[in-house]
Amino acid sequence: MGCRMAFDDFGIDFSSLKLPYQLPFTQIKLDSAFAKDFQKPENKAVINSSLSLAKSLSMDLTIEGVTNQLEHEALLNIGCVYG
Repeated sequence: MGCRMAFDDFGIDFSSLKLPYQLPFTQIKLDSAFAKDFQKPENKAVINSSLSLAKSLSMDLTIEGVTNQLEHEALLNIGCVYG
């Protein structure tokens, strides 16, 4: 079975950008602040960049705080699987 590690609250501070590839994480969890206003261009950019980072590091991306069907469907459309 094994143990999986998630890197939680990704995107909250600048020092967090080093950790995903320095430790054996299998998942990045993006803070809920990005899901709440996912239609803002800057939040879309962070979500898309986080998806690219997770894929390039062979990790899953989870976006915390998805609370309704509209958010869920919009995030699925850009490639997010977990929320």
